[in-house]
Amino acid sequence: MRKDLSVAGQAQIVEAVGERRTVLDVGRTLGPEALILAERGCAVTAISTDPRVDGEPASYLARTVVAQDRPFDPAAVLDENDMFDVVVLGEELARSEDPVALLRAVQPHLRPDGELILSAPNLTHGSVRLAALAGRWDPARGPVRNHFALGTLARLVQEAGLEVAAVRATVADALATPYDVPDDVPSVSVQWVRNQPEAAYFHYVLSARRPASGPVPRTEIPEVLADGAVQPVQDHHAEAVARAEARTDDLRHRVLTQRDHIIGLEATAARATAELARVRREAEQEIAELRATTTWRAGRLAVAPVAKVRSLLGGRP
Repeated sequence: MRKDLSVAGQAQIVEAVGERRTVLDVGRTLGPEALILAERGCAVTAISTDPRVDGEPASYLARTVVAQDRPFDPAAVLDENDMFDVVVLGEELARSEDPVALLRAVQPHLRPDGELILSAPNLTHGSVRLAALAGRWDPARGPVRNHFALGTLARLVQEAGLEVAAVRATVADALATPYDVPDDVPSVSVQWVRNQPEAAYFHYVLSARRPASGPVPRTEIPEVLADGAVQPVQDHHAEAVARAEARTDDLRHRVLTQRDHIIGLEATAARATAELARVRREAEQEIAELRATTTWRAGRLAVAPVAKVRSLLGGRP
């Protein structure tokens, strides 16, 4: 039964190996890629400390070699005539104390036109950068010892006398990996890291060969073939910021609504004040015009004696 190949670049390893080839698989345990390669017609010889899969013998293998000693010494467990089209190190390079020595040790068992395939986690992946930024990066807590930048990985391969023929990579968002990235990393830092070169590559899978034109390997690194597009993960800090911004927008809307209401009331009051002033002016004008008429003056003269008598009588009628 096929197993998931979504982790550690195993699908890329299968793709790099191809079909109907003799394969030496070196690793601490057997990965699911060995089964898939066997199904694709490859004759797989495995060097492992545990040659079983889920507790059962891996009967689909052409040969199983149990190696108790670490680091692995292929010369101690293989015959000098054991030659292979492909040598797969998987993540064994990332567990090795001396990666260059391991690369050199397996080469005598690689046919002249053979291919060495290795997988290693990316030291410059976004999750590693964010964990380091928060002071939580500790490679000793992970399953492997070594993480590599692509340039460093290529230099190790070249130092071992090989040249990089192809580079594949799995991709993952900076917040979508098991590394210890805290929830409160500022969103601006997360976005900056996401935009850095090679920050999306989680695992590298390199194919290496002997130099085709002499003993000196080429130093050029081929373009990385990624296994898809990164699916960004919403970080908790960004979610909190988004909620705060939503609350701020709501408060701003409410304030603007109240302001508009107050402005409306002020405008109504201003119109009422203006209307009152207009009515007062009209009333004063009408009174002034009335006082200027002959009838008003005659009426004032007629009532003047009565007003005088009332004054002398102390206001009595």
